[in-house]
Amino acid sequence: MQIFYNIMSLYMGMKGYTGVVLQISAHVKYMMYYLLSYTVFLVVRLLQLSVICDDFKDAKVKCADIQTVFVMAQGTDFLLYSYFAFVAWSYVKKLELNPDLPRFAFEGLGIDNPMFGPPGGFGDASG
Repeated sequence: MQIFYNIMSLYMGMKGYTGVVLQISAHVKYMMYYLLSYTVFLVVRLLQLSVICDDFKDAKVKCADIQTVFVMAQGTDFLLYSYFAFVAWSYVKKLELNPDLPRFAFEGLGIDNPMFGPPGGFGDASG
């Protein structure tokens, strides 16, 4: 299951990135749904808490310490992914409620193409 989520993360990340750059709210929604599903997946992983000590029988660490580290790691991941999902959700709402946002990052700055400079070029080439 983890491998599936790792493969899907690349696809959803690229879809979300294009949604942010091109300001397409549907693409950002897909990324948000993926992040929310991953937070649910992290909660399901907490079910391993009862058997996590079986994997570390030979370790010279107490079971309670292993469980504490596991819960802290899963909790940190949960907080990060839920925060990223919130950021994506708030961006989707901003895109849906304000259709007058500049379509691209350089619109309204007087730059037709950021790769080649301002409109009309940088100066007269003839002299």
